[in-house]
Amino acid sequence: MVSTSAQRRSFKEQNRPRSVTTSCHLYPNPGAPSVMEVTLSVMEVTLSEMEVTLSEMEVTLSETELSLSVMELTLSETEVTLSVMEVTTGPEPGDVEMFPSF
Repeated sequence: MVSTSAQRRSFKEQNRPRSVTTSCHLYPNPGAPSVMEVTLSVMEVTLSEMEVTLSEMEVTLSETELSLSVMELTLSETEVTLSVMEVTTGPEPGDVEMFPSF
């Protein structure tokens, strides 16, 4: 038996906290062929006046590996958390800038 669960309590709407619970229970059937890999993906988006939360949780279960990864992006009136992969300013590589010559 394998049981996974996740709970979030950071949702705010009208000054009342809300909780979201996600759970998964896997029970192998007797006599059934063995399961090599089971993947569970949960995408959750909540919008309110005070907070916007995007959460993505992925659970992968196999005979040799159990991995849990959680990615969260939270925007509120007082806090902005953002991951930036690449910021590029100026000309692209290989471009030629022409300046007037005097």
